[in-house]
Amino acid sequence: MCFSVSTTYAQLQEDLDTYNKERLSTQKKGMGVLSIWAIGNIAWGTVGVLNSEGAAKEFNEMNLIWNGVNLALAVPGYIAAGKGKYALTLRQTYKEQQKYEKSFLINSGLDLGYILGGLYLTEKSKTTTNKTNHDKELGYGNSFMLQGGFLLLLDVTLYSIHSTHANKKLNSILDKVTISSNGVGYIHRF
Repeated sequence: MCFSVSTTYAQLQEDLDTYNKERLSTQKKGMGVLSIWAIGNIAWGTVGVLNSEGAAKEFNEMNLIWNGVNLALAVPGYIAAGKGKYALTLRQTYKEQQKYEKSFLINSGLDLGYILGGLYLTEKSKTTTNKTNHDKELGYGNSFMLQGGFLLLLDVTLYSIHSTHANKKLNSILDKVTISSNGVGYIHRF
């Protein structure tokens, strides 16, 4: 009986380890995409700031600033996902999954706020009489909408991938855990 219990526990832990490695791999890929977006926008923004004026220069300036922040967040996220702990208990795995999903939903709400803020600025620029303020509002507003739109797409995509992964694999693991008056068991079919 002890052999059966330890084998069952070992199989549960192996399944959880596999699940967590996949979750961390997805997160690492997501932070890689954000890093590439940020580096591209920093390069494009730098060239744009040096070679444009007016609202176009302000647009490029905000893209440059925005993606400096994106890169500062993405690189540590990428490294953390690569070094992430995958040997988690069932409870820890479930909590990590919930944390990921909540963070992507919260970020999606913030992304919508960036888009709406950008829309507000571009609309405000239409009534601004000062040329400098007009260019800044229009350029920054367009940048907010572009960057917010990209981040919304990224966050919704990562939420969907993580949620689908949990629904398929984590729920399958949870379905195999049984609790009875004799104890806790894990059913694994060979």
